[in-house]
Amino acid sequence: MDIKREIRRIDDPKVWDGFLLKNDGSPYLCSGFLEPFRRTVLEPIYLGYFIKGRMVGGISGLITHPTNKIAKASGLFRSLLFFSGPVLQEWGEMDRFLSELERKVKKMGFMKFTMRGDDQPIPIKSPGSEYIVNQYCEFIIRLDRDWATIEKGIKRGIRRKLKKAVESKLAFRISKDPAMTDIMEQLMDSTGESRTMRGYDDFKRYYVPFTDREVLKGQLRNGISGLGFAENDNGIPAMLYFIHFGKRAFAVYIGSTKEGYENGANAFVYQGIMEHLHRNGCERFNLGRTPLKGREGLMQFKEGLGADRTSNYTLVSPILKGPVLMQLLRLNQFVESWKMPISTKAK
Repeated sequence: MDIKREIRRIDDPKVWDGFLLKNDGSPYLCSGFLEPFRRTVLEPIYLGYFIKGRMVGGISGLITHPTNKIAKASGLFRSLLFFSGPVLQEWGEMDRFLSELERKVKKMGFMKFTMRGDDQPIPIKSPGSEYIVNQYCEFIIRLDRDWATIEKGIKRGIRRKLKKAVESKLAFRISKDPAMTDIMEQLMDSTGESRTMRGYDDFKRYYVPFTDREVLKGQLRNGISGLGFAENDNGIPAMLYFIHFGKRAFAVYIGSTKEGYENGANAFVYQGIMEHLHRNGCERFNLGRTPLKGREGLMQFKEGLGADRTSNYTLVSPILKGPVLMQLLRLNQFVESWKMPISTKAK
């Protein structure tokens, strides 16, 4: 007899968050991260995965509605965005979960789903040849060790940067004040200018989809995120925005002045946040996604902090409707691309 597996919508975010905490779920899946995205065209959704009536996993993300009024009224062009892969009590269920998810998403009338693999402990493999798969790497620092062992993992090049930071009389601070996002954006723009001067032309202030300053403020108010920064008499040369839920944390955005690059402020901030998270029971600090090629310096920096490199993937499902609606979706996406308001500054 077949075992009954099904995906159900969870209406109470508190129930979902409780399950995540018990099962070491990613910060990208919790309601504190997702709810600040809520607006006319975005709606958080929480999906539980049940076997024989017992919830053993699930996933959460955003319903994305088209901005075009006619397209929205039709209900045909909704899609789903998952910032991370699922949480599962048994990772051997991954393939069955993905199959059930595709069936459920199709039944609910969505056109497609995108599953980013950020902070996913087990790499997600494509459930079918029609899926688009993009590979990248992440860097994880294990904080479930004593601090002395973690410090020993920091390599010589980073130690030199930390020495410069101390000589510059930098002090490390943590803030959850939403007003400080103004400074964060200024430092991110400064980072963009530095990257442009070094030949990189793909900088975006906010690389996480649909993010803007108001989303960051909402996450800070929800207590899911924090701002770690370095400061001396000359001001704030570097700041890092991170999210933290349960035993896991993720470095999302970093901003730095030219002085910050020169005096080791970036490394100083990372080390300060590592120590802060370690004291607060975090066991896994993800330093963020990095492309497989063209970022060798960034990879070396993250490994210098003592991080282990892992591979991960983003999955984009095929259109889950017939060929006529597929063409309509492509037409709608073309129209949306011309109308989409730009809330981030690309460098």
